[in-house]
Amino acid sequence: MDPIDRRRPLRVRPMLGTRVDVLTRLDGAIRLAQPRLTAPNVSLRYVPDRRILDPESVAAYFSHIARALWPGPEELALAILDDINNEAVPRWIQVRVTAQSPGGFDHRVVVEDHQPQWRPDWSGAPVGDTGAP
Repeated sequence: MDPIDRRRPLRVRPMLGTRVDVLTRLDGAIRLAQPRLTAPNVSLRYVPDRRILDPESVAAYFSHIARALWPGPEELALAILDDINNEAVPRWIQVRVTAQSPGGFDHRVVVEDHQPQWRPDWSGAPVGDTGAP
């Protein structure tokens, strides 16, 4: 799926009051059209900069990307990270994907990124937090 087409459902709005960091979390399941991965659960955590994701558009985005064939949860997580980074440009982002792979194993992937020079405003910062989803 072309990245421009893949990102089409995502909508953002301006972030008001950007003088403090706000940790935002959106969770959902993706009902894939392929049998390799069974309905991966996705946890998206991010610290907005100037734009916030519209949660309804994220749900539409998950439905939209469900039509693509994903070799594994790593590729899915990296695509979500890339798409959200492109549309919302958050200060920090973490994407967790948990799927059950063939053979019944829980397959968990965590990817994260942040803007250069970004440092959180609070102790116990999310950067490096790779705990279980």
